[in-house]
Amino acid sequence: MPILAWLLLRGRTKCCGTKIPFKFFLLELLSGILLPLVFLSQRNIAQTAVFFTLTACLLVASFIDIDTLELPDTLTVGLAIIGLTVSAVFPETHGTSNVFISVRRSVLGLLCGTGILFWIGVLGEQIFKKEAIGLGDIKLIGAIGTLCGVRGCLCAIFGGSTIGILIILPILVRRFFVPREGGNISVLPFAPFLSLGTILFILFGKSAFLGYLGCISDYARLTFPWA
Repeated sequence: MPILAWLLLRGRTKCCGTKIPFKFFLLELLSGILLPLVFLSQRNIAQTAVFFTLTACLLVASFIDIDTLELPDTLTVGLAIIGLTVSAVFPETHGTSNVFISVRRSVLGLLCGTGILFWIGVLGEQIFKKEAIGLGDIKLIGAIGTLCGVRGCLCAIFGGSTIGILIILPILVRRFFVPREGGNISVLPFAPFLSLGTILFILFGKSAFLGYLGCISDYARLTFPWA
């Protein structure tokens, strides 16, 4: 209904004609597309409910990061707490019936995700002499790890980064050859790329791996068989 209403009213409210930002239409559209796909990709009710929630939170986080370049703790830290709790209550989230294994995978995902991004951020700060990765992104990948484990973190970080590079590189090349005032890209929201990598893992990571994400996940499975 929100999608149809936006289209029929041409992006304006019916009462006073105020313009409704396109981002709200896009958020509704992506939710309507992704949530049924998540439902079809999961094998049990627990995983479906968990990844429904995670996907919705990732969409919200992405739009917030694009608008403000910040991620609220209520979203990132809150999602991490929920992830740890859900892993203990519904071990099926991590594909097991053993609570201890489920919690272990959740904690390892939290530590792996935050650790990798933290050290990437430290290295980037040394190279570029400014903050490379925001603390909010580190908290977000930690929250993702509590629900997707180590393999999900690796897919989110490296898969999302690869996709981001493929999207941004043509823009950088174009601006290098055709410079414009104020055209330098100095700060980019990272949450949308982390979210994209995570959603692709949710949809394809447990059945037919998708290209690069599949390679990363297989490597993680061999390197971390206990995770």
